[in-house]
Amino acid sequence: MKIERIEEYDERFEKDIIDQHGAYVINDETYAFQVLDRDTCRVTFSNRNDLNEAIEEYRFFGGHISCFVDQNGKILKEYDKVSFFDMKLEDIYVSQFYVSEEKIKRLLPYVNEFLIPVAKIDGKMVSLDGHTRMKIAQLKGISHVNCYYEEAGDYAKDFMEEAQQRGIFHVYDMPLLSKEEYEEKWHRFCDDFFEQRKAL
Repeated sequence: MKIERIEEYDERFEKDIIDQHGAYVINDETYAFQVLDRDTCRVTFSNRNDLNEAIEEYRFFGGHISCFVDQNGKILKEYDKVSFFDMKLEDIYVSQFYVSEEKIKRLLPYVNEFLIPVAKIDGKMVSLDGHTRMKIAQLKGISHVNCYYEEAGDYAKDFMEEAQQRGIFHVYDMPLLSKEEYEEKWHRFCDDFFEQRKAL
């Protein structure tokens, strides 16, 4: 099964869906996710066959969404709600090295809440995703964000340790890069990291 998250302009999706990372294609069928509130997401789809797979893929990046509804508000799938808690940005360790300026520009109009998945690793609270949202919070002068617990992948500790070896501990240490530089540096690191793991 081929699952693709659409990141660039695609006439099959509205621009705001793509900008919010809610555009997916599975086996040539489209699945569009639009966040309604911190718990709920509306799904528009061309074929129901792979809907469950699309939802699971979306939740990999948006684990705080617990309720998925169709265009008529009918519940398609529901999960247990997550519990949120407040944290200072300066108390959250990061598992990424850079932030894309282009991603910040695309997300800026849509980010009203700062919901960050975290895990406890070696006694530290570490962000597993949401680094762009944290950077937006920092740039806006916001010092606290809403967090929720997620299970860390087995690579999260390695990413955190690599970040710290580079002198990057918190979002304040993360440099902003152009789209090209971000893709070159961050994507190359991720590709090399997972290729090396496959070889072991």
